[in-house]
Amino acid sequence: MNTRTMVGRVSQPAIQLAVAAVALPLFSAFAAAAGICGETPPPTIPAASVQPPEAARPRATATDLARAYIELERAFFAAPVEWELCREVNIAFDDASKLFFTGDFARVVEIVNAQTARIMEANALDAGVLGTPTAPANEGRPLSEVRVRVEIAAMMIDATKHGRSEQDIRDDRSAFIWTERHSLWSRVGVEGSIESHLFDERALGDILCEEYDDITRGQCPYTHHRGDLWRPFFIDDQPAPMRLFCPENREPPAAGWPLVIALHGAGGNEHMFFAAYGVGRIKQLAEQHGFVVACPQNSPFSAQASIFDALVESIALDYPIDRSRIYLVGHSMGAAVAMAWSKGRHEKIAASALIAGAGRLSPRDTLPPTLVIAPELDGLIAAKSIIDNAERAAAAGVKVEVREIKDYGHTLVVGHVLPEVIEWLLNHTREGDAPAPPAPPASPRTAEQGAAP
Repeated sequence: MNTRTMVGRVSQPAIQLAVAAVALPLFSAFAAAAGICGETPPPTIPAASVQPPEAARPRATATDLARAYIELERAFFAAPVEWELCREVNIAFDDASKLFFTGDFARVVEIVNAQTARIMEANALDAGVLGTPTAPANEGRPLSEVRVRVEIAAMMIDATKHGRSEQDIRDDRSAFIWTERHSLWSRVGVEGSIESHLFDERALGDILCEEYDDITRGQCPYTHHRGDLWRPFFIDDQPAPMRLFCPENREPPAAGWPLVIALHGAGGNEHMFFAAYGVGRIKQLAEQHGFVVACPQNSPFSAQASIFDALVESIALDYPIDRSRIYLVGHSMGAAVAMAWSKGRHEKIAASALIAGAGRLSPRDTLPPTLVIAPELDGLIAAKSIIDNAERAAAAGVKVEVREIKDYGHTLVVGHVLPEVIEWLLNHTREGDAPAPPAPPASPRTAEQGAAP
């Protein structure tokens, strides 16, 4: 492993791929989901949705797609949406997903923005609910000074590696994690990157400087960190990004924190469950019920059970984890990855939930208790195919429960259904262990609160 390369800035092609990855959470979900789940492609794109390209129409970018999607989520979940409008918005959103594959991004953005406008008007919402890209703070050091301080810290950490073995470098976990967080932070300063809209470069740079100071004092700033943290986990010592949230106003149960691993759909990345999918609703649920949630970047290649092992062990080095209460929730492609992990590590997983995609279930499968969510209006993976597959498996004795969610489509269903999914998961413990205890009430912590990502 070349640890020196982890300190440098991410290349421009890599940045473009990262932007596209988080910008296309819905729009590329079908391609991977259909391939993994073995479903047939959806019907031909509705003719009414396809319009001839207009020379005058400005070209949309991946960031434009991401912004349109997140604004729709914010409007949709800001207030209850009337039944008929809910159905129409879900259908239009799934139609826009299919239209994406024609390459007419501008038209996709128009459709999504039009649905946002309909919700805003119907519910008389203020424009403030849509939010704005993270604005730099007006107080504190100038950004240029913060950048210099962070780069000096990076050079100092890099200098400590000289003359040390690869094993010694890997064993210095604090510096190892900091180095990769520095690499992730470098994306925030790239104009047009999705991270530049999700994070404040100066604020995150200040946090990196504080973490460096802790490391020089022999402290690990990542152990028992509370709140939202953008950090790596390690697969055979190679870093992979994840977002992790630990409740800020609770102490861990005596047995350790329950762990929920949330797996995004194709085209998304580690930010999906924290920035979209109900506008970060899973963090609110983690605080409410008292569990740690990790959202790793994943792909079809993540289906290897060894990646599940690496993720859990990376988290367990910094948080006390209740091994009898490890849960999976996956959307679309993420549901297929969750299914693969459930098959390969059924003895380690208390329960799993598969939203809008499940993979092929077989009567021969040994699974933990599994909840399958089939959105009625799913325009990408037919609800009937998901339901029929799950019911056949259940009839053969596989521990599967299936629920059809009326009036929702492929992606907007995630934020809607998360509360009931989490409640269902937390009612299970690994087979042979004691029943899941009720979550203790939240109480203010006296210790220093965890910083922002």
